[in-house]
Amino acid sequence: MMDSKLVFMAILGLSLLMSSCNLKNSDTQTPNWEGAYSFGESMPSMENKQDTWRWQYVLKVNSAPESSQSYTVELDINGHKTELSLDCIGMANADSLQIIFQDYPPDAEQIQYNKGDLLLTLYKKDGKVLTYWRGLQPNVEENLVQGKAYFNHQ
Repeated sequence: MMDSKLVFMAILGLSLLMSSCNLKNSDTQTPNWEGAYSFGESMPSMENKQDTWRWQYVLKVNSAPESSQSYTVELDINGHKTELSLDCIGMANADSLQIIFQDYPPDAEQIQYNKGDLLLTLYKKDGKVLTYWRGLQPNVEENLVQGKAYFNHQ
């Protein structure tokens, strides 16, 4: 009788442990980041207050064939005195995507980033994409707030 209680308790403990492990694995699954994300900002011109300076940031995120946690990322920034296209990689974990600079296109003139520079980190939370600026900074100072939803998934 005592042996059957021990066996039952061992099986119950093992099944609770296994279900706990399954819950942890499903909670920490890496979200899919594929798609396009955009963010626009503007401010009155410093030269002529009747004009507006605008910038549009577009992230194109595609799965990298070698890993479910890495992505190829094209970052385009266009607007006032700005036309920039950057080749990046995206490294994902359970809740974030780090955008890491890789290279400029062959015809690029601006050299402000080095290979491996962390440009920004995105987090998915409550249906929003939160931004943490790193090496890349917005043009409008008020948009430098960390952890705010700037980029929208299209």
